[in-house]
Amino acid sequence: MWTIFRQIWKSVIDIFPNICFDSDHYLYEGENTLKENAMNWMKACVAVMGGSMVFGMSRANAQSQMVLPEADTFVSAAHSGRNYGASGAIAVSQTSAANGQISTLLRFNLASVKTSFDTSFGVGQWMPTSATITLSHAAVMPGVSALFSPPDSGTIDVRWLANDGWIEGTGTPNFNTSDGIVWTGMGSLLASGNQSAGSYNYTAATSGSGTYSLAIPSGFASDVTAGTKLTLLFDSTDANSLMFGIRPMFPNTDPFMTITAGPIPEPSALALLSFGVLALRRR
Repeated sequence: MWTIFRQIWKSVIDIFPNICFDSDHYLYEGENTLKENAMNWMKACVAVMGGSMVFGMSRANAQSQMVLPEADTFVSAAHSGRNYGASGAIAVSQTSAANGQISTLLRFNLASVKTSFDTSFGVGQWMPTSATITLSHAAVMPGVSALFSPPDSGTIDVRWLANDGWIEGTGTPNFNTSDGIVWTGMGSLLASGNQSAGSYNYTAATSGSGTYSLAIPSGFASDVTAGTKLTLLFDSTDANSLMFGIRPMFPNTDPFMTITAGPIPEPSALALLSFGVLALRRR
């Protein structure tokens, strides 16, 4: 019995070296202590490995990739026909804010993210496990106070959009264009199929930066694993306003997303471990 157990246990260690560490300490013969030590250590590893199965990874093997948006803009309900794709800032505010509702769009090209994870884990052998967005807080600049509302604290909702086919445009607060997405053109982007990517609270900060966790709905995960485009829409859910800096108005303040992924574990590993536990219980 001990020989069978030792073979099973060594196989599990080879597959999960970062989880079942220091295992040789428990691989010694002795009928009186074999079951107690082996079962206790196996139970601990089952718990940790089970969590790894649920999240699709071992924490020790996680890798992260940062990606900048390929397009960023905001749309204003108060200036519904104007494009702001070349502005030096993005913003979010609710309907009751001083200068009306503003929503922000960010689109990311995830081709390089997929390539990196494919290289690290193998094609089709990984999955996204977490994501964050980092934004630089900014103050309202002179000359655009009629467009942006004063900063206030509140909640921002983030949505993953199924439609990535919007154009950034070249408009600014001082240069009126409609060659990109405008408020009145948002209808096609807000059609069915969009999914929540979470929400977060913010303060009325006008400097520094904040990093906020994102949820990963199925559409988001599919875009990451396929290495396609991914669009996020930022809206405010209460009477507030927040402005985020981007270049060129605010140097070195571009928003960026960080995606973490890990390997998809072999299903046979957990089955093998379960067999070992059952075998010990029959002793």
